[in-house]
Amino acid sequence: MGDAKNLDSLHEIDLDEKPILEALVTNLKKLYELGIGEFGYKESSHGYISKCHLCVDIRKCLAKQTDEFEELRPREFYSHLD
Repeated sequence: MGDAKNLDSLHEIDLDEKPILEALVTNLKKLYELGIGEFGYKESSHGYISKCHLCVDIRKCLAKQTDEFEELRPREFYSHLD
C-alpha cells in the first residue's frame, strides 16, 4: 500500500488483519457475505449500476454499524454518501 507516485511510500500489509481490504483485492463475494452474515446488510431494492456501487453500499453499511475495520476510515466518508 502507498502512493504509486512515491515508490518509497509503498509497503506490504497483512491482509489477515484487514478483512475488508482482503475481500476487495481477492473476492468481492467475501465482502457481500460478511455484510449479510454478520451485519444484516440488505440489498437495495433499486439495484446497482455496477459492482463498485454494490461494494460502496456494503462498506457504508459496515461503517455505520461498527468501527472495528480500520480500513473503513475515515468513517465520516460514508456518512456523506446518503
